[in-house]
Amino acid sequence: MLNAFFGGKHHEHKQHGNNVVALITMKGSVEESDAEGITAKQELNFRTTKRLIEEAFALPNVLAVIMNINCPGGSPAQTNLIAKFIRERADETKRPLYAVVEDAAVSGGYWLACAADEIHIDPNSMVGSVGVISQNVGVNEGLGNAGVEPRIITSVEHKAGMNPLLKFDEEEEKLVRENIMTIHGNFIDFLKQRRPEMMKGPHAKDIMSGRMYVGEMAVEVGLADGLASISTLLDKKYPKRDDLQVMEIKPKPQGGLLGLVGRMVYFGTQIARQMNGVLGELERLDVVRSPRPEALYLQKLRESGRTIPTK
Repeated sequence: MLNAFFGGKHHEHKQHGNNVVALITMKGSVEESDAEGITAKQELNFRTTKRLIEEAFALPNVLAVIMNINCPGGSPAQTNLIAKFIRERADETKRPLYAVVEDAAVSGGYWLACAADEIHIDPNSMVGSVGVISQNVGVNEGLGNAGVEPRIITSVEHKAGMNPLLKFDEEEEKLVRENIMTIHGNFIDFLKQRRPEMMKGPHAKDIMSGRMYVGEMAVEVGLADGLASISTLLDKKYPKRDDLQVMEIKPKPQGGLLGLVGRMVYFGTQIARQMNGVLGELERLDVVRSPRPEALYLQKLRESGRTIPTK
């Protein structure tokens, strides 16, 4: 009989051949992408990760599921969708869900980790950064000094909010802050639900300040439950099991002709975007439209009033 820790309670699972630990890698920034299925690169968003989660919990002999996380955050919506879905699947199947952090699980990456029953980190892992940020760079004064006047026409008052070409006034700042505080509140609500002791503890204020913690200190304040890698975690959880198999659930890129065409279109689009950016910058610098050197030489002669040599 195996006693597996799950959601603060102990549930008994008869072994019945359950010897597979499913591993889902969550690496990189969380962001939506139009490139689903046409590259071998794993995209970290709900659309692509959902398939991995479903496959992991659908394994007939799955004993537990591990999220291997190395994530700096990203889209709040995509993060929330992933976290809620994997938590729902763990609850439905009554299988333990663990998070093992490599370099970092910060901001949205920590949001993902909190979907797990337990969070385990490396002594050098960085976790936390509970908060939301919205940022860009205003260039309106620089454009004004260069004699450039932005002309932006909108149908409604706040359509051009956070536009870097316009002055950022107090009213716009208030509106942006309201939005990010709403997302921040959703983040906090999830933490209160998943890690209530941490959020009621003496370090809650510091945790909610956006601070990041490393290793032992993260465990001390309650952001993590222990220091462990995947292998050491399995040794701790199932010390008498010598038949465990770790199965990594990987994304499946499209194959055959359709996959090849898809990859060609995708990479062609990326190259075109880069080229458009380069050409745009060259035109801005007036390089593309500049005359040839000999034409420029003749132009300078005309401007100086000197005689233009002929053959």
